[in-house]
Amino acid sequence: MRVSRNPMCRALKKKNGENGNPEFRVVLMSPASILPPVGLLWCGWGAQAVTHRIVPDLGIGLFTHTAIILSQCASAYLYEAFTLYPVSATGAVYILRGLTGSGFPLFNLRMYQSLGYGWRTNMIAVVAVVAVVVGTCCPLEVCYQTEIYGKGALMSILPGVTTDPRKLEEQARESLGVRAFNYVAGGAGEKATMDSNRLAFRQWKLIPRMMRNTPEQDVSVELFGQKYDNPLIVAPVGVQGIFHEDKETGLAEVCEEVGVPYTMSTASTSSIEDVATANKDGKRWYQLYWPKDNDITLSLLKRAKENGFSVLVVTLDTWSLAWRPADLDNAYVPFIKGVGNQVGFSDPVFRAKFEKETGSKIEEDIIGASRAWIGGIFAGSPHSWEDLAFLRKNWDGPIVLKGIQHVEDARLALKHGCDGIVVSNHGGRFFHLLFLFISNFRLGRQVDGAIGSLDVLPEIVDAVGEKMTVLFDSGIRTGSDVIKALCLGAKAVLVGRPVIYGLSIQGRDGARQVLKGLLTDLWQNMGLSGIRTVKDCDRSQIRKVRYGGDLKAMM
Repeated sequence: MRVSRNPMCRALKKKNGENGNPEFRVVLMSPASILPPVGLLWCGWGAQAVTHRIVPDLGIGLFTHTAIILSQCASAYLYEAFTLYPVSATGAVYILRGLTGSGFPLFNLRMYQSLGYGWRTNMIAVVAVVAVVVGTCCPLEVCYQTEIYGKGALMSILPGVTTDPRKLEEQARESLGVRAFNYVAGGAGEKATMDSNRLAFRQWKLIPRMMRNTPEQDVSVELFGQKYDNPLIVAPVGVQGIFHEDKETGLAEVCEEVGVPYTMSTASTSSIEDVATANKDGKRWYQLYWPKDNDITLSLLKRAKENGFSVLVVTLDTWSLAWRPADLDNAYVPFIKGVGNQVGFSDPVFRAKFEKETGSKIEEDIIGASRAWIGGIFAGSPHSWEDLAFLRKNWDGPIVLKGIQHVEDARLALKHGCDGIVVSNHGGRFFHLLFLFISNFRLGRQVDGAIGSLDVLPEIVDAVGEKMTVLFDSGIRTGSDVIKALCLGAKAVLVGRPVIYGLSIQGRDGARQVLKGLLTDLWQNMGLSGIRTVKDCDRSQIRKVRYGGDLKAMM
């Protein structure tokens, strides 16, 4: 057992950047759990057929050996997962196991006498198989809620990150410095657009249906010809290194584990290559702040494609920074000191151009290199709709435009060959709208007081929803929020701030808790609303009301 288990743990830990994980201790349980039922059947039918005694003995040996493996894997997991009270956790499991086993002698002899060795063992094997299937296929959402209650009831261990969306921001505030907190939590102007996003959700109400068969729920979706386990996508958020040392690579790793696509920002504190390595076999998208230099754009697209990023998300609403009092009051722009420029600083084309133009390496002039990179991606003027042909020619995967708020812009995106759009106002943080007038005059506006994204979602879906994929972003906090967006026509939603708050509080573990909690909330609210699949989410399940409730209760 020790020989077979420890090398697996060491290999997984090495692959995970020398970061251990209690789940590594139970990897062996998946293949080993198949063998106890095999051993039982082998023993029972060997005895039923009156074969040589060695035949049932071999079956007993197989069952006993694998049962010991499973027991030791579980014990090792408990000791690492419940670090404060490992003995209590292990004792609770052994008590449950002992009580279960002690009941068999009460009916064992009668079962053998009435059914014989073969059929009696069949029954026990079936129970074992069911246990394996339930343990393996138990939805993440059910398991996570059980995990929380189990740790609390047995070990007095409470979640490190609050499950209350109203308290999450305040908990993150306590973990972050003023500048970092304001950077993620702040919005444009007086945050009127942020308020609009949340009030929009308050004005839509779900209409639950009763007596529907919803235990076997399916939250999977299909986007751009690929199946996704659920309709959540982690939104692109820049400079994650200012929130926690785990930064983008840690969050990308968690996304792969939980089964949620990770969208990497061009303004990351990690390179494209490092994020791809951390994300392993997970689904990942790349968000492009579109440089004005085509050579650099081509280099970014090439690196993203070579590193397994399947969808290109082009942000339209951040070609210039908005008026953000929370950052202005602290004169805080992390990019100017090199933070959030790692995608550019690791780009071979940008490095070569900078060295040729200045005669210095990036590492020798961080401020100068930062100015050059910022000037290249926040160019002060937007691209035109015709410019999209350049991206279409040089990216062979889906292209999604993020920042659409107007029906006519959605139609233009469809006209110019985009595969999808994200109805978004950057969470109220930025608001810039790309207009293209007949005279080709391009105007970008930063507006505090813009309409909530959810308010424009239905009309955009009505206009283009049957011909392109419409995604939603801005203001998602709960599972009910996700359902509302799906009912109004979004195919999936992007969530940003809550995940970053979790990352800020407890790094990887905090982000994991927020994502698992949001998925659990989604799964349970779908079931309680009588909605079995994401496809069943439609406008018959929702209604707009005239009152929105108290905004403070939701913030």
